[in-house]
Amino acid sequence: MKKSLSLLLALLLCVLALPAGAEEAEPIVITVGMGVNSSEKYAPGESFDNNAWTKLYEERLGIKLDFVLTADSQYSQKLALTIASGDMPDMWRTDKANFALALEGDMLMDLTDLAEEYLSDQAKEELEPFDASFRAATVGGRLMAIPYTGEAAYGASYTFIRHDWLEALGLEEPTNQQEMVDAMIAFATQDPDGNGVDDTYGLALVRELWGAQYGLEGFFNAYHAYPNIWYEDEEGNLVYGTVQAEPMKAALADLQKLYAAGAIDPEFIVKDSAKVGESVASLKSGAFYGMWWNMSSAICQSFMNDPEKVPDRWWCLSPLSSDSQPAMLQSTGAIPSTFYVVNKNCEHPEKLFEMINLWFEMMSVDVSPEDYATYVVNEEYTPQNYPFVSQIWGKSVRPEQIRGLQDGTLALEDCTSEVQSIWANIQSFESGDYSSSVYFDHYWNHAQLPHHSGYVAEETDAAGAIVNDLNFGPTTETEAARGSTLDQLRDEIIVQIITGEQPVDAFDEFIENWYALGGEDIVREKNEWYATVK
Repeated sequence: MKKSLSLLLALLLCVLALPAGAEEAEPIVITVGMGVNSSEKYAPGESFDNNAWTKLYEERLGIKLDFVLTADSQYSQKLALTIASGDMPDMWRTDKANFALALEGDMLMDLTDLAEEYLSDQAKEELEPFDASFRAATVGGRLMAIPYTGEAAYGASYTFIRHDWLEALGLEEPTNQQEMVDAMIAFATQDPDGNGVDDTYGLALVRELWGAQYGLEGFFNAYHAYPNIWYEDEEGNLVYGTVQAEPMKAALADLQKLYAAGAIDPEFIVKDSAKVGESVASLKSGAFYGMWWNMSSAICQSFMNDPEKVPDRWWCLSPLSSDSQPAMLQSTGAIPSTFYVVNKNCEHPEKLFEMINLWFEMMSVDVSPEDYATYVVNEEYTPQNYPFVSQIWGKSVRPEQIRGLQDGTLALEDCTSEVQSIWANIQSFESGDYSSSVYFDHYWNHAQLPHHSGYVAEETDAAGAIVNDLNFGPTTETEAARGSTLDQLRDEIIVQIITGEQPVDAFDEFIENWYALGGEDIVREKNEWYATVK
């Protein structure tokens, strides 16, 4: 008995003699690579490698991140050089080109079984709708990366129109593309702002012709033309939308008509998006095409600078068609440009999935107001941009909850913190409080009301009115060698046709040249690749 007591006392003394904290496990160090946004703002004392999220990783997951590979705008180039050296971190973010390089170098861990084992039920549920994104990360039937995820409807190009100009001219809301074209011509020729000066245009257009702001994708889609993307034909083969003659020429004919009527600024060929945005903000443009968030840019700026504070100058319209067939909008939103990958020699690959799980926990559930301000967004900073794992999207802004609040079927306390914050801002705007651009942004982007961009995007998604870009594979050999030349030829002929320098039928010659100068080989290469993944 005495011997047992003596042993127990000796063990107790040993425990008491341990240094403070020795009983706690040391954090696991994970080396990572990621691009750094030098313009990102942090609270005093914080930085990209020391902030609320890095501390959360250590406290909740036992992970200490070591940022061994970082750069701002040169990250892709630095990553390519590092891949060539073979000295890679445990995990890193990568673009599509460097993803292919790492695969070719046999550097990456197969994540298929790990994802099934370590992703939480919540994360799996949130990621389930993003099949197209995960197809881009799958090679030979195996998941080799976790993609940035995106919703197709939020990567489409929508129609934005001056509602106040329609009213001023006694015009109804366009219900088809012909009425839309007529409205744009009226905006340029009938003095919609009533100042007696010929200073308005019907369609704002950027010199690059394409893109998220003031591009032509949405215009072409009204004619069932899908330029610059690859999609399946009736036989299941990939076709390139730019060289489908009939729908492309139908759209070009109306663009030429708009230009001839003075509805397109003749200086569009020298104006970038910033310059075009000035025209929109100064209330001199009647319509444009762009992604759903465009209510947050020049339109919001014009409202905040407008002494009259007209809250509904601009409307977002549901997709319009040039004929009796429903319009479909093309989208690259589901095709990721960035991936998370794991070194095949990493000792703790499960930590990537733990970070993903934590992301969804903090972003997509009803976190406390304190945690929301600390890890998501607050009045000064945007902490959701800080973590190594970000841009893995579920629907943090849940439109079904906004609709429930609007129709009274859902209580505020049953909504996520993100929705509660947005709802407060929507209500502020509806009550006439125009003091913050955030109120305008949240009202026009997230209120589930007709002519609001988020509502139109959700309705488009529900209708299945999306044509996804299926070009999620590697750049082909001929595409790498000839693609930029073919793109230049495309833009040159489109500008020439719009301005009347060339007839619409000149597009047929462009198509012939496109095939002859490498397009035929690109189509063959794309379909050879697609046959291995579909």
